[in-house]
Amino acid sequence: MFDTMVDRLASSPDTIAWVIRSAPQYDERARLALRVRAIATVVLMPPMDVVISRCARERRSAATFAAIREWYQNYSPGADDFVVDE
Repeated sequence: MFDTMVDRLASSPDTIAWVIRSAPQYDERARLALRVRAIATVVLMPPMDVVISRCARERRSAATFAAIREWYQNYSPGADDFVVDE
């Protein structure tokens, strides 16, 4: 479904959209940005301890905590990323 929506965006030059995707690696973000002709790539990246404490407060599963740690371990910055880390 996601790929279908991205294809639709890619073929519609007048469409304005925010594409939200969990993509820790720069090359994945860059490919997606190119595919949808993005004018900016914003990475929402609060400190990992803040994210972990929010999940603890919400009593999330162990799998969620593992996924969070994996995302931060796999993160690679991009020169053209705008990172929001507060």
